Amino acid sequence: MERDQKFHREIEKVFIAYTLQMLFDIEKQKAPGGTIKTITKETLSNFKVKIPNIKEQTKIADCLSSVDEQIFAQTEKIKTLKLHKKGLMQGLFPSAQEVME
Repeated sequence: MERDQKFHREIEKVFIAYTLQMLFDIEKQKAPGGTIKTITKETLSNFKVKIPNIKEQTKIADCLSSVDEQIFAQTEKIKTLKLHKKGLMQGLFPSAQEVME
């Protein structure tokens, strides 16, 4: 098949972003290298993606975005609870300076 062949299909940007991120994450696990992982042009050229119709893409993108929002909200709650815990622990165990006073 000729590489310059063009296909025109309606694409939901958020759907394709999630799809590409997933493919990169999979390849990153397999990629050679220590600290800096390398994904070659050849690997990128071999990505195969099944693209559903635009209505299905939108549903998938909305679902994944919703899950991301929930994860973010839970992460913020955890940060707040850890900060609260730290404050409580400081109240239970006063600093050496407070003990000397």
